[in-house]
Amino acid sequence: FRSFKKQISDSFDRGSEYYELNSNIQKNICVELLNFYKKISKLNKNIKIENALDVGCGSGFMTSQINKHENLKKIHLIDISEKMISKAKENLSEEKFSFEVVDFDTFRNYESYDFIFSNMSLHWSENFSIFFFYLLNQMPFGGSLVFSIPTSIKFDFESLEMGKDLIEELINTLPDFNILERKIDVEKFFFLSKKKKFKEKYKKPLDFFLNLKSIGANFNLKKTKKNIFFLRRMNSEITINYNISFFFIKKIRP
Repeated sequence: FRSFKKQISDSFDRGSEYYELNSNIQKNICVELLNFYKKISKLNKNIKIENALDVGCGSGFMTSQINKHENLKKIHLIDISEKMISKAKENLSEEKFSFEVVDFDTFRNYESYDFIFSNMSLHWSENFSIFFFYLLNQMPFGGSLVFSIPTSIKFDFESLEMGKDLIEELINTLPDFNILERKIDVEKFFFLSKKKKFKEKYKKPLDFFLNLKSIGANFNLKKTKKNIFFLRRMNSEITINYNISFFFIKKIRP
C-alpha cells in the first residue's frame, strides 16, 4: 500500500505533461494572489526579500510571475513531484533559481528564507494544522509568507440522478481556516487575509474530474466505485465554485 504522499507525488508526476495546458483556474488564482500581495507591498515598504522559497511550485508559474514583480536574488523551488520539478527547470533557466524534490511537510529549512510563497499547494499537507504552525514558528524574524488555499469547493448542477453530497464526496476535506486564523499569535505575527470565489463551467461533471486528472490533482481519499459509477452517468452541465482564501503573514517578533 503506497503512502498518502507517494500517491500524491505519483499523481502529479502523471499530470505534469498537461499541467500547464489545463491548469487555468490555478493560474487565475495565482494572478489574484499576486495582486493581493502587490497591494500589501505598496503599503508595507519594509518587506525584506533576499532569499525566496516557492512551496509546491508545480511547473513554476508562481515563481515566474513574482520574479517579474520583485528583483529576487535567489529563489528555491520545492515540489513533491520529480516530473513537476523537471517542468519548472525547463521554464526557469536563470542561475538565481534552484530546485529540490521534497515533501514540504518534511522540509526542514524554512528558517533560511525571508519570503515564502505558495499557490494552491499547502492543502496537500498530510496534517495542515500541524504543518501550518510549524511553518510559522520556523519563519525568520521579519520574514513573510504569502499563499492561497481552497477552503471549499461546491457544485451547482441540475440533475435528479445524483445528490450534491455524493459528488462532493469526491473532493478531499479542505482546511477550516476560520479556526486556524483565530489561533495565530497576533503579538508575534501581522497578517491580512482575503476571500474570493472563482467559477468554472463544464458540460458534465466527469469533464471536471478528467481535467483534475490531467493535471494530477485528482488524488482522492474517498473515491469509491459507487460514486464513480454515478459520475459517469451524469450529463448535466455543472458549475464548480471555488472558495479561495489568500493570506499575507509577517513575523514581527522573534
